[in-house]
Amino acid sequence: MDAGTSTDICACPAGFSRCAGRCLMKLPQDQLNFTEAQEACGSLGAHLAVPRSTAENQCALSMAVGVDTWLGVSDRAVEGVYAAEDGGDPILLSSPFWGTGEPSDATGEFDCVQIWSNAWDDTLCSFNISSICQIRNCLTPECV
Repeated sequence: MDAGTSTDICACPAGFSRCAGRCLMKLPQDQLNFTEAQEACGSLGAHLAVPRSTAENQCALSMAVGVDTWLGVSDRAVEGVYAAEDGGDPILLSSPFWGTGEPSDATGEFDCVQIWSNAWDDTLCSFNISSICQIRNCLTPECV
C-alpha cells in the first residue's frame, strides 16, 4: 500500500492508502455499529469498503488484521439481496469471499456484513466493531 504523492495519479487523500487500485482507510475508532461506521466514512467522502476482486478482498483482510471489521454490504433493504455501498451490482450469494455456510441469516436479523475470521459473515448491524472506508469512485487499475 502506498499513499503516493500529490502529483502522482495514484495518490490517495491524506490518511488513505492505495491497495489493489483503491484508496482505503481503516478507521481509528474501532467500536462503531454499522450505521455509525457508514456516517464516519461518509464524513471522509467515502463509503464502507466493498471488495470486488480477490486482490481488493486481500487488501481488506490485511487492513482488518484478524479483527471483526465492517464492509459496505448489507441486505437491510431487501432480505437476501446484498446491496453494496459503492453503488455497483449486489454481492452474489455465490461470492467466494463468504465464509463457509455464510450468509447464515435464518431469522432475517443478520443484515450487515463483516470480515470475521478472514471471511465474510452476515451479522447484527448493532455490533460495535472496526471499519474500513473506501473513497468513492477511486478505482485506478494502473495503480496496483
